[in-house]
Amino acid sequence: AWYVNRAGRRLVGLSDDEPITEKTMAWFHPGWAAAKVLREGLPAAIRDGLWSGETALRHCGGEEIPVSQVLVAHKAADGRVDFFSTIIRDIRDAKRAENALRWSERSLRALLDASTDVVFLLDSEGRLLALNETFARNFGRRPEELLGVGAVDLLPPEVAQSRRERLEEVVQTGQPA
Repeated sequence: AWYVNRAGRRLVGLSDDEPITEKTMAWFHPGWAAAKVLREGLPAAIRDGLWSGETALRHCGGEEIPVSQVLVAHKAADGRVDFFSTIIRDIRDAKRAENALRWSERSLRALLDASTDVVFLLDSEGRLLALNETFARNFGRRPEELLGVGAVDLLPPEVAQSRRERLEEVVQTGQPA
């Protein structure tokens, strides 16, 4: 027997009074998500008492809704599973933000790589967050070797102190160098 609370019903587009006794897990989940719950979730919950992972629900209108799902096996005193319960959280907004961030990172990387000028980004401590090949080539290194390195530390000692002071001023005032 299934029970879906009001929030769960709204998430998949069911009315409060719509019967669900005839609906199966395959109705609530797209095929790949139902398979993940059956192959991974249920065995882990039976073994460990709890499983969590990312799956999806299917809305009545056909939309696939990405969710974070926790599956709990409720066991009797003899160790047999009496029933399962699940807690599901809609993660559409998080997925959209994740995709936007990935797109932004790819765009930044493309801009960095396309430039023949020296381009770099520093954090508030003066460490390199991003840089292009041209910057790295000036120091005879690969870009990945320089990530996290203090930019001022790459400079000759006679120049480093004045640049360190200027960087501190930029961080304090927010005015570009």
